[in-house]
Amino acid sequence: MSRWSPEGTRAARWVTLATLAATTVVFASFILVRLLGVHGDDLGYEDLLVYRAAGRAVLAHHSLYASDFGAVNNSPFGLAFIYPPFSALLFIPLAIVPAGVAKVVMVLLNAAACTIFFGIIVVAATDEWGRLRSWGSLTAPISVRTALAIFTAAVVFVLSTPVQATILFGQVNLILAAMVALDVLVPHVPWPRGLLV
Repeated sequence: MSRWSPEGTRAARWVTLATLAATTVVFASFILVRLLGVHGDDLGYEDLLVYRAAGRAVLAHHSLYASDFGAVNNSPFGLAFIYPPFSALLFIPLAIVPAGVAKVVMVLLNAAACTIFFGIIVVAATDEWGRLRSWGSLTAPISVRTALAIFTAAVVFVLSTPVQATILFGQVNLILAAMVALDVLVPHVPWPRGLLV
């Protein structure tokens, strides 16, 4: 027996849709503000610029861990590359495009990762994995209390220092967190467990 009457189900579905829309606006507004602040010639997104320097080092056959890495590869503030060599290969595409394009790409990748990570955490917290099966399941009725909790969590999440700093510095933290959440929390995945971590 459903806990919702037909009228209650319609109203609760609108609560769900309004929550999805409001949460989307929060995430989209945050990302839009970040995208409007992207400039190709500034020194913002320092970590991204180090990743780009590593990609350039690989292309130029320079050492990733030499003491002069920063100077030779135009790393901001002479910062060293401290990540595994394999990751430098992944940064090659960001090294071959202009800095402004790389910054926009990183903001968009982080936005997608932020959305995936937050969505997985919300679904995991409610233990309603069936919601991911279809649009109808995703928009199934929720209470106003649940909607307010989700919306508040979204605002707090987006405004949190870790999320802000990850995007501001062009880091990969959100991307890695989303990969771990996909690999560890989602009950059924089409790849071998552990592949993303």
